[in-house]
Amino acid sequence: MGINMNNNRRQARIRALEFLFASDFGDDLQETIKNMTQAMRHSSEEGFPQFSHELLEMEQLHNAEILQDIESCLEKWDISRVGKIEKALLRLGITEIKYFDDIPTRVSINEYIELSKVYCDPDAKRFINGILDTISRRYK
Repeated sequence: MGINMNNNRRQARIRALEFLFASDFGDDLQETIKNMTQAMRHSSEEGFPQFSHELLEMEQLHNAEILQDIESCLEKWDISRVGKIEKALLRLGITEIKYFDDIPTRVSINEYIELSKVYCDPDAKRFINGILDTISRRYK
């Protein structure tokens, strides 16, 4: 059961990442969720897992603070220089670290490092790890 739950959470994280990333291209997140969920109903893909919804809802609720957290960790960099997928991973990772006490911090960090290995440049994992580790030390 534990493995299945982790796999379900990973799938939910991936779904949340897809929605958050897509919303960065102009649409409102809620509109993106509506459009993508509708499109998925016509395919064989799983719809919108509850954990994805909770993660995105919490990220949106605290979005300004989460973006400030990212900016505060960037040395000699502006947040506009951070890639969209890396920023989406950081936003979700920080959301988990700060607002999901039932998930061990190390699990959240490791999950987003693993996702960065799939979706980002090979060097991004160190960047993701550094920022999430800094945030975790700051808030836990």
